[in-house]
Amino acid sequence: GDMPKVYKNIVTLMKASNTVSKDAEQQTALDAFNDLVREEMVNVVMRSQPKAFHYSQYVALSAVWQGSLAVDDMCKQTNNPRGALAVLASSLFWVLCVLPLAMEAALRLG
Repeated sequence: GDMPKVYKNIVTLMKASNTVSKDAEQQTALDAFNDLVREEMVNVVMRSQPKAFHYSQYVALSAVWQGSLAVDDMCKQTNNPRGALAVLASSLFWVLCVLPLAMEAALRLG
């Protein structure tokens, strides 16, 4: 098939880019190419990808995570409507802002 031609082109590329010496064996050039792909291409692909999730997905994840805590805290405020509103406002801030940003940053930093 095409594999000998592909291998020849890879060897030519690796020698032309001075990644391996001009007199390197085919297997040396192919091994260097494999190493290059494993080390560099992952970063290239990850940088080229859009966000891992859409904002609405982060909010949904945050709501599940923070929502149960908020409901529990609000139930403790049965005699204090202001306290319940404060818990709600704080939880919404976490669900809509802090947690989605933190999850995106954690995924980007890997």
